[in-house]
Amino acid sequence: MSLIPKSVKSILLIDILLYLLGLSGIYLVSLKADLPFQIDYKRSADKIIRIENSTDASLINKTILKINSYTLSSPEETETFLDAYSKGNTVKVFFTDHTTVEAALINYYSVLYIFLSWLIGSSFFAIGIVVLIKAKAYKPARLFHWVTVFTALMIMMTWGYYNIEPKPFGYLIREILHLSVSIIPALFLHFTLSFPREKIIGNKKRLSLLYTFSFLVFGLLTYSFVLILLEPTSSRINAYVISYNLSRVFLIICVIIGIAVFIHSYKNSPIESDKKKLKWILFGLFLGPLGFVLFWTLPIIIFRKPMVSEEIVLILISIIPITFGISIVKYHLMDIDQVINRSVVYFFVIGVLLLLYLLIISLLANFAIQVESKVFSIITALTVVLLFQPLKNKTQKFVDKKFFRVQYDFREELKKFFDEIANSFDIKLLAHTVVARIESLLPVKKIGFFILSEKDKLQLVTHHNFDLLINRTIKFQRENLKTDLSLPVAVPSSIEPGVLIETADLEVFRRWGINLVFPIKSTKDELHGFLVLGEKKSESRFTVEDIDLISAVVGRMAVSIDRIKLQEKLLAKRLESERLKELNQMKSYFISSVSHDMKTPLTSIKMFAELLKSSKEINSDKAGEYLEMIEGETNRLTRLIDNVLDFSKIERGIKEYHLENISLNEVVSRTMKMMQYQFKLHKFEVEQNLSEKEKLIYADKDAVEEALLNLLSNSIKYSGDNKIIKVTTQLENNFMILSVEDKGIGIDKDNLKNIFNPFFRINSKMMQKSGGAGLGLSIVKHIMDAHKGKIEVQSEFGKGSKFSSIFPVVPE
Repeated sequence: MSLIPKSVKSILLIDILLYLLGLSGIYLVSLKADLPFQIDYKRSADKIIRIENSTDASLINKTILKINSYTLSSPEETETFLDAYSKGNTVKVFFTDHTTVEAALINYYSVLYIFLSWLIGSSFFAIGIVVLIKAKAYKPARLFHWVTVFTALMIMMTWGYYNIEPKPFGYLIREILHLSVSIIPALFLHFTLSFPREKIIGNKKRLSLLYTFSFLVFGLLTYSFVLILLEPTSSRINAYVISYNLSRVFLIICVIIGIAVFIHSYKNSPIESDKKKLKWILFGLFLGPLGFVLFWTLPIIIFRKPMVSEEIVLILISIIPITFGISIVKYHLMDIDQVINRSVVYFFVIGVLLLLYLLIISLLANFAIQVESKVFSIITALTVVLLFQPLKNKTQKFVDKKFFRVQYDFREELKKFFDEIANSFDIKLLAHTVVARIESLLPVKKIGFFILSEKDKLQLVTHHNFDLLINRTIKFQRENLKTDLSLPVAVPSSIEPGVLIETADLEVFRRWGINLVFPIKSTKDELHGFLVLGEKKSESRFTVEDIDLISAVVGRMAVSIDRIKLQEKLLAKRLESERLKELNQMKSYFISSVSHDMKTPLTSIKMFAELLKSSKEINSDKAGEYLEMIEGETNRLTRLIDNVLDFSKIERGIKEYHLENISLNEVVSRTMKMMQYQFKLHKFEVEQNLSEKEKLIYADKDAVEEALLNLLSNSIKYSGDNKIIKVTTQLENNFMILSVEDKGIGIDKDNLKNIFNPFFRINSKMMQKSGGAGLGLSIVKHIMDAHKGKIEVQSEFGKGSKFSSIFPVVPE
């Protein structure tokens, strides 16, 4: 709120006050009274009453002389007279046959109307405030704001009960209504003269006259209303109605002049953005004020009654602030040409079908066909439904052909194309950008961008209406070409005479709905792909300017594709160089690590062998201990060599597994015995829990043993000071699960996703001290994948890890 200027804040405070008064107006409108019967008004002062939904049939076709002591000659005079009364009050109705009826007044407006008045009035307030805040520095925004605010007040304070206590309050509400209906025409016309650009600079006199007349109308309305308050007579009531009709004429004149001003501005504006803004305005005027004038104001003046209900008028008026607000704040929110296009189509189609519906009903009634009314309705509705789509398609085609021939500034559009192409850094984005802009500039029935691969396959990158070719490739047959593709290839009848083209294979082009193809060739004559266009929606020919524009765009696209491909090659080389460098570092570390890991057990074996050889008096227990250590270190060396050999086979894709039905518990028990030396050497406490509910698995027992050995070796390496290992098996949902859990250093979340990659080592001092080649877990992963199982990890840094190997069981 601190960013809103003080002047705008002051206006917003006034808006709040006026909105509260508007709500009061809604309340008074809800109290508005009406006669409990309907009246057919003749040109004379006499009236024929027509009772609907009444049990008193004696009143039908009686002629009214007076209501109370007043002779009222029009619906508006009756309405003005009754505004002094509320629902439940009674009036005396005098008939020409000298009879009198006490008529209890009923509600004038329905609950729906009251709700719509509040909803649409509130919408006008809201849109006016949003536009004021969003475009606070823009003079037309302030004018629009006041137009919407006073229109909202006119809707919310329409003629209602004004004799409410305290009476001055009801009179105030009516006076605000008078001010609103008087000032709206002047504000609207002022807005048209200021939007989108000022048209009356230095000419304030006309505006002064406009607002002076507006306040004269307000004064006349106020004067005639005060006369009614002082002494209501038939002549004074009639004078008030004439004054109100004068305000309506003022509105009609201002709306007509305003529309003429907008049309003149649209035709003469050289700025495309201004034209789009004015299209939104004219679209709103066509649906809103014009509808209000044609269906409400003019019929009241000419025929003394409206053509449509007030609810319909309110809905029509609600379109105005939306289109005007979009025009002022965000005119490019939607494609206005598309909105108008579709609106014209659907208005026409619905209008024709409505007339058709009424014609069918009328014909059936005239021929007096004795059929159930429900059958009438069903047959007519089905006819309308069946005709809707073909009629809509025909109308759409006509509208596209007659009204949507897009014109453009060649240089300006070419510059826009070049700028957008320069900012495209991959081929897909480039294709989307160019196709979207061409489609908006030259509306065509179909358009597509095809890229040519190194294998001479055409792939659709982006398109409109080439659905059959999505995710499909087309073999490009160079050998069948009859041209060097230096010119566009086209159906001659779709191009203006005098344009240089290659004539297309008409049969192929017609089959695919293609009219024009632009080859995309590099400066080195390398073919990158094709830009393909169908027929224009307007069914007009492609002009010389169209061909020149797209040819220039395609030429710049080819240069851009060369640039993108070169960038991709350079990037690929850089990535490959970095990958090779990283791989060389990993292999160097691997060789160093494997050499170190091999040297350790070999040193132990050599040391204990020399002790056995040199010690002549060594006892049998000591000799057995030394031999056990030599055997353990030999197994450790064997596992290391097996890992290297297995990884080599995996890398070359020749690793084989010999699968059979085996007991997982037996493999675990045997493996744990093999690891006893390692557990004892590193002083580990081992807990082993094997499931009693075991099922066989289909696996290579040596591979399962190798996977478990690798998991146990990792637990030993990375357990730190907390030397506890837990090995378990369990049966769960037709899977045997082998888990190895330790209380070691754990793995952080960032590294979990990489631990199964070959040569991967976590960059920490503890990990580096522990040695290892970084192959164990990648081998485990390969083994589990080959057994159609999976390996899962649960780990928390500093608290340990749990690796679970999950094997599917053999079906029973």
